[in-house]
Amino acid sequence: MTTVTLPTSGLASLVRSDELLTSVELADRLRQAGFTAPAARQRISRSRDLWRSSALQFPGRTRLVARHEFVGTAAFLRALQERLADSRPALARCIAALRSRQVLLRRDAELILGTASRREFERAAAALHEVRVARREDVDTRLERLELAHLGDSRPLARAAYLRVQSEIQLAAFVVTHFERQLVLSWRRTEMPDRRSGLVRFSDYPFTAWGWCWLRPLRRYDKAGKPKPALTVLDVFATDCELLDVESHLARIDRIRAVSERARDVLSIIAARRFAKDAWRRAQGAGLILVNLQQLFGNAALDLMAAVAPLLGPDEAMASPSDVDQNLQFLATSLPDLAGHPLVADLRSLGLEAVGAVLARNDGWEDVRLGVRAPRQETSREADVSGTRRGGSSILVVECKAHHREKKLDPDDVRRFFSETVPAHIDHARQRNSPVEECQAEMWTTGEVGEDAREAMTRVPMNRVVKPALRDRKALLAMTPRHLNRCAQLIQTIATPLD
Repeated sequence: MTTVTLPTSGLASLVRSDELLTSVELADRLRQAGFTAPAARQRISRSRDLWRSSALQFPGRTRLVARHEFVGTAAFLRALQERLADSRPALARCIAALRSRQVLLRRDAELILGTASRREFERAAAALHEVRVARREDVDTRLERLELAHLGDSRPLARAAYLRVQSEIQLAAFVVTHFERQLVLSWRRTEMPDRRSGLVRFSDYPFTAWGWCWLRPLRRYDKAGKPKPALTVLDVFATDCELLDVESHLARIDRIRAVSERARDVLSIIAARRFAKDAWRRAQGAGLILVNLQQLFGNAALDLMAAVAPLLGPDEAMASPSDVDQNLQFLATSLPDLAGHPLVADLRSLGLEAVGAVLARNDGWEDVRLGVRAPRQETSREADVSGTRRGGSSILVVECKAHHREKKLDPDDVRRFFSETVPAHIDHARQRNSPVEECQAEMWTTGEVGEDAREAMTRVPMNRVVKPALRDRKALLAMTPRHLNRCAQLIQTIATPLD
């Protein structure tokens, strides 16, 4: 039997210093050198001369091989992207995003990768770590992220990314409201992201939001003639939408169509401040609805929403006190300039909710969040500001009414809040195993609280844990500490009647 030997340099002699091969291609070279197929596979599996991927595999358990010194270089990354483009496009998109953005919060990475489970995300993260592209930092925190393997301190970039996500969540709320008012989306039936995860899931796959469209051309009917709405999915970007963002959106749609009968007909919407030309062309060719946020809302309104974001993040992503003060002042001075804006009422409400978040944190409330929805029967009830204390035994539920200073609180709004919203949030908290012993339920208004509103509150039967309160503009100003005088300035601005 003939014995085939390699040069003393081993398998490395068959691979150029700037070459990235698959294990199949290397096995072919070994066979050309005289090895049998089984001997070639065995030689590759036992070799220490070359780097060989383990977590990153291709169909048929094919792996990548390269010289050790080549792995992790810029040329290696380019070659890797080319290898992944056809067989592992999601990983290729993630690498491209990391190279341009340096840091991807887990939420952003999940959208780009289109992962349907934690295990799937962890496998992708392990593969990226193995090829020395990225490392995973701050696991299981709000700033969990993938970052370039050789990046230094990335927490400033992570905080900036988190604030961008907060802006996108708020933008998503405005975009959804816009389409609800146009009757494109069912009113209050859209699944919205909370500020913790930054995304929602349909059939386990992530999007910024999703809902249902009942427009006649998109309806379909079952065998009994009952109409069925079309699924509507949205991705919202506070900055530019790139080609890889569109490709990931389309890939997720393909996946949900493959696993869900309800996703047979999908209306896709991507909203962004700007679109790259190739992204626009790809989305246009795929028949998506594209929303240019600059054209829809204008830069002044977008800048105001961006200024709110640092007031909404958790402690590890919060801006410094001076930045908070500066942003509150920006809101107070910018709102009057938007008096004629179609969304001015929504923007004023957003400003009051931002004040609520700042005051709640200052009062010791934890996990302060805006716009949390609690299920109630077939719909949901939203709390403008919510928070917890003492391990969840005490919860805060606040509804904000951004009224001009002379407008009185509507008694019907008071009844709905205390009879529907508050019970929904107590039940929701208890379903999540929070031992609710006290619920501080309050309605805040920058207008006035009349006797009819107070009487309406007293007539609502309430759970014994509820501590109700109605606060008008004067009460809000009285509870604002001196070091948060910008909150007081913003309250007065919101209360000023529009011209």
